[in-house]
Amino acid sequence: MPQPQAAWGDPGAGPPWRSWWETPDDKLEFDYTMFGRFHGLRLGTNPKVAALTTPQTYAVDTPPPPTLPGTTTALTMLSGVPLYMEESIYFFNQYVRDGWFGSSDQPAMNHTKSAFAAYVEGHVEPLNLSRGGQMKVREAADTDCWDFYTLSKGRWIRVEPTNTSNSTNWRERPFGWINDPRP
Repeated sequence: MPQPQAAWGDPGAGPPWRSWWETPDDKLEFDYTMFGRFHGLRLGTNPKVAALTTPQTYAVDTPPPPTLPGTTTALTMLSGVPLYMEESIYFFNQYVRDGWFGSSDQPAMNHTKSAFAAYVEGHVEPLNLSRGGQMKVREAADTDCWDFYTLSKGRWIRVEPTNTSNSTNWRERPFGWINDPRP
């Protein structure tokens, strides 16, 4: 016998379906997201992950270099591999409700002006990264997904590929890429 469907307003019901282009400024159904390029991470691998300390070195919509020297001081080390985090609802998440953190997506500023991240290693803490002064304005000082790097073979490799096409860039960062990162 089929189970009855929950009616809208019932505690177990989800949000009503609607296309994102009809109501792009409506409330978001989620603001937690997953670092897509870390999918396939082998537990125990423990890659080093860092973010640009001063992303304003580069203009808005200008990705930083694909690689940086392993000795750079331009990065802030993270305490582990972030798996889930709070994503800003103001930039791209309103129009691409994909559940992935990628390209120009930004961390939220919901709690004490930082986003909290859940790490693969089992802890949660705020991502205290560079932010501009205005939450609803994209600024060069805002950390976005382009600003994250992982260390491999003596150099830092940007987690996001230069190719922004979702139809092809997953080939550059396929499942398990984080286990042996390469540009």
